[in-house]
Amino acid sequence: MSDQNSFREGFEEGRRVGQRDEFGPRGIPSSSLLPGAQYEFRRSYFDSFVQYERDVLANLRHLQMVRWGREREPELGRLEQEVRTELRRAREAVDAELEADRGRSATVAALRATPQVPSSVREYRDPREFLLEDPRRGHETESGSVELGGADFGFWWGLEHPFKRWLTTGWRISWLCETEKFMFGGDGNSHSDKGDATTELYAVESLKGATAVPPPRVWLLGKLRTRAAVDRALGDFDLEAMRERNSLVAAAEAVARVAREEGAENWD
Repeated sequence: MSDQNSFREGFEEGRRVGQRDEFGPRGIPSSSLLPGAQYEFRRSYFDSFVQYERDVLANLRHLQMVRWGREREPELGRLEQEVRTELRRAREAVDAELEADRGRSATVAALRATPQVPSSVREYRDPREFLLEDPRRGHETESGSVELGGADFGFWWGLEHPFKRWLTTGWRISWLCETEKFMFGGDGNSHSDKGDATTELYAVESLKGATAVPPPRVWLLGKLRTRAAVDRALGDFDLEAMRERNSLVAAAEAVARVAREEGAENWD
C-alpha cells in the first residue's frame, strides 16, 4: 500500500512539474496600446506566476483605460479578449501552486479582490463624519483639520476605482487601541470597557499630492479587542500583498472573518 501511495505522490508531483513547464515563457508583446508583459522565473514558481499575473492584469487595466469611450472599436475588444485569456492562464498556474501549498493565499486574495465595499464595512464621507460619530476616534486640530488616532498597521493598502479600475488609491489601516499601553509597557491584549479605546479597525484614504479631489474616505472595518486578533487578521499580508491593487478589500474581509471567530461586538 505504501508503494502505491508513493507512486501516486510521485505521479502527482511529476504532473505538477509538467504543468509548470508547459506554462512556459509566454508573454504579451508591447505595442502602442499595451505596455506588454513577459514571464520570467524568479525565486520560486509561485513568485514567478504571481508577478506574471500582476503584469498581465496591469495590461488589462491599461487597455480598459484606452477603451474608455471607445467601446465600439472591434480591434480593442479582440485585444482585450486575448489579454483576458492570458490572464486566465496565469491564474491557473498560480492556483496550481496554491493547491500544492507552495504559495501565499493573502497575496492572491489581495491581487484578485474586487473594489466593491464589503457588506461588513461602514463607509464615511470623510474623517470629520467618522469623528463626529465617536469623539474617541481622534481630535480636531486648532487649524480645523481632523486627525484620527490609533496604532498604524500599514500605509500602502490599495483600492481600485469601481468603474475606472486602472485608477487606484492608497489607504492607511489603524487600530483604535489604548495607544500608550500598546507602545509603552503593555501588549495591548486587553482593554477596559470604560477606557478611551474603541478597539475599532479603520482605514483612511491617502490623497497626498492630489489636487481637486474630494475629502479622504474612511472605512470602518470592524472591532477586534486584542492585538492577537489584529495580527490574525492582518499578519499574513506582507508588504508585497499590502501593495496589491485591492488589498484593502482583502484586509476588510479578513478583519470580518476574525471578528466573527472572536464573537466581537457588531456596531449594527
